[in-house]
Amino acid sequence: MSEGRTILIDLSVAGSYEDVSVRGADAWWMTAFDTASWGGAEITVQKSVGGVTQDYPPGRTLSASSIYAFDEFADSIQTVRLTVATASSTAGTHGRIAFYSSGPRETERTLFANRLQAGGSLDLDIDLSAAGNCTYVSTAGVSQWSVAAMDNAEWGSAVVKVSRATGGVAVDYPASKTLTSTDGTAEDLDASADEGIVFTVTTAGSGFGRVAISGSAATKKNGGVAAGQQWMVSDVVTAAYQASWGEIVRLDASGGAFTVTLPDATDREGYTLVIKETAGSTATVTVDGNGSQTIDGGSSISMNIARQALEFVSDGQNVMVK
Repeated sequence: MSEGRTILIDLSVAGSYEDVSVRGADAWWMTAFDTASWGGAEITVQKSVGGVTQDYPPGRTLSASSIYAFDEFADSIQTVRLTVATASSTAGTHGRIAFYSSGPRETERTLFANRLQAGGSLDLDIDLSAAGNCTYVSTAGVSQWSVAAMDNAEWGSAVVKVSRATGGVAVDYPASKTLTSTDGTAEDLDASADEGIVFTVTTAGSGFGRVAISGSAATKKNGGVAAGQQWMVSDVVTAAYQASWGEIVRLDASGGAFTVTLPDATDREGYTLVIKETAGSTATVTVDGNGSQTIDGGSSISMNIARQALEFVSDGQNVMVK
């Protein structure tokens, strides 16, 4: 069975905390609300095992940029501690957090019952009635997934954001993934390091929205392209763009210069992508490394030759041009 509660934390004092008992549960999940009004506050999420409070490896935090945290294997934990690590810049600010726990495993598990198997598929119903509603799907062992919304033309104004869960937190994709009444598809061709998918209603609609999810554990080549599958080819890119491994990025800079940012190279050794100028333009497109990661030792590389194509390869830490 599952249990839900709402927690209010005073964010104005660094070091203040709340303890939440999870005895008898085998999993927990929390979602922070209205974080844009938290005034820069950050909450550290810790666990108590054998009476000792300790950090999760890797750490779990709640803030304006990280509004989810979970632990799918919490059998040995007595309490979860929420500590204000960075106080709000606005006095009297409180943080509202929805907290759920489920278990034991021998009974029906409501919270983590949605589990996508490699080579399998599942249908998922998302409650569209309120902004902030979250639905989680475990994807352990799945290297690629795709989502197709059914009857999304009837969703009205509802918007569902798709995030990836990794290291016990859910983070947004660099290139936004959303489901709407006019665009009901999303995919991740490089999900092998992720723990799950998080569907969050950002704009409410009514009723439930059903999505079909399929997963694959195919052996990858060319970084994100499964054996026997085609490359993912982008729409023609004319403005700033976040590239993905396994993608052919088609450029048209005839309308002016812009920047393409490469994906994270960490732990992606051998993964590749291609960037191709398709309009016959000689305007400069800047290709930037992800964060501080380099491209052939530099922070960026320029493409300014008509019909030029470059292939980028991850060495697991940085990127090389092939």
